[in-house]
Amino acid sequence: MKIKSNNTYLKDLCMPLGYEPEYNQDELENNSYVISNSINTFSSKYPLNSYGLISKNKLLYREPLILSSLKIHSRDELLSNKSEISANEIEINSLDNKLYYSMLLEKIDHKYTGTIIRNISFSNSVNIFFPTPSSIVIISDNEKELNKYKKVFDKNNINNSKIVTISIPSKIEISTSKNSKKIVEINNSSFISASIQLSDLIEENTLSSDTYVISNNQINFITKINLILLNFIPSFIAPKLLKFFQSYEGSQQFYKQVLEINYLISRDNFKFADVFEYQNQLNYLTGSKILNLKITKNTKKYLLKDLLTSEKNLLTFNADHSSNFNGNKIFISNKDFSINQHTFDLLKLNTFSILLSKTGLILEMFDNNLKNPFLENEIESSAYTDDKQLAYDAFNLNKFKPELPKIPKLKVPKISKFFKKA
Repeated sequence: MKIKSNNTYLKDLCMPLGYEPEYNQDELENNSYVISNSINTFSSKYPLNSYGLISKNKLLYREPLILSSLKIHSRDELLSNKSEISANEIEINSLDNKLYYSMLLEKIDHKYTGTIIRNISFSNSVNIFFPTPSSIVIISDNEKELNKYKKVFDKNNINNSKIVTISIPSKIEISTSKNSKKIVEINNSSFISASIQLSDLIEENTLSSDTYVISNNQINFITKINLILLNFIPSFIAPKLLKFFQSYEGSQQFYKQVLEINYLISRDNFKFADVFEYQNQLNYLTGSKILNLKITKNTKKYLLKDLLTSEKNLLTFNADHSSNFNGNKIFISNKDFSINQHTFDLLKLNTFSILLSKTGLILEMFDNNLKNPFLENEIESSAYTDDKQLAYDAFNLNKFKPELPKIPKLKVPKISKFFKKA
């Protein structure tokens, strides 16, 4: 599929998804990096295996990535991949953007290859990743922060690196035809979250007739508050607190929250239930993306992405759900598809059936006790209808900036007024 865009970074994001952007020669002057979370992207030369948190010049926390599809791609690497030539063309344009600043440090030996790190800060975000054993990429939304971390990793000033400006959209318009236009926004605060959110929105909205948007969940806000509070806690205590948060929330959810990518993807006319209601019951929620699982059939092994051939696909262990669904079915049984016990328990297929999009997005989760969840009356009776929560969901906080209350100005009368001239 061909892509036209007025933004270079949007073009870069489209390449790992298999799309064909058109570049001008001046756009290729500097290499660029993108991060994606899709099961359908190309394999990467720079796999991610761990994540961490840094405060000033101290690494507070580093843990392996658990059950993750995160990948980093460089533009130079992606240009060498040849996509299938397609006559279809889509236009994706930036309507608003945010500037980030990037710097590549080379010839610096380190032991963090495959690690992605973010800083703890009130206002400025810094993301650092280590693609090779001797190179470091630093990206920030503030030039001063960028130079500060350059001194942390390049103490001897070996690199005379130039700063590259990256314009990342915060609002985009996707035109699949003259009569079909979608406008979507992201809640970007860091390079990592902006890159992954845009990648997800492009993939979902170019492959579906529905409009998909980003929806934050309540756990995100609590995690942000906890991370901000770490600025006031001694550095020798912070790692223990982070370990506690990780054990409480689970490794799979905690890394997403630290990297600010624990959001949900929803159709614009659909509201999600409170995440707290389900966090202790399900590892995956409606609006999250499933992993690229390994599935076996008659000793032949498949990846889940190769079996998601329709706009809607049912992954189920329930024979009634399988027989009542008219679309593409992945029926887990002894005679059909099979998965290992750990994956079966992780997805809780003994309790739920999962309706998936072609991209691995969870569209619906049905209780196996329902005989036929695809009947309209059963879906309506189990839908989430809380007026108070709907009011919260409709309230837009994207442009809200917290401020301290303003102290009223007190006018002090002149002392001379109290004394009359004799």
